[in-house]
Amino acid sequence: MTADFEIDEETKTVTCPNGKTADRVTYYEKTDSWNISFHKETTCKDCPFAATGRCPMKNHKRVRSGTISQKKIQRAHLQRTMKSEEASQLPVQKRC
Repeated sequence: MTADFEIDEETKTVTCPNGKTADRVTYYEKTDSWNISFHKETTCKDCPFAATGRCPMKNHKRVRSGTISQKKIQRAHLQRTMKSEEASQLPVQKRC
């Protein structure tokens, strides 16, 4: 799920897997991460990921929020790839 988030550093926007743009975005240069939040009643209202509990953002009273970074997205892509059928067919190398 985290692998499907998109960060546009040029326009300073973050888009969730459902195609919605975050309502509030704050960039932290020190950690190279983005703190984002989505309004539950408007942005997340009809989201299938929020309804099924698969949204990686934390649920609060009025918003869903969390921290995301390019590193976190890349790690999620790698994990998804490693779980794929193709990856399970690769030969395993033994370490010395």
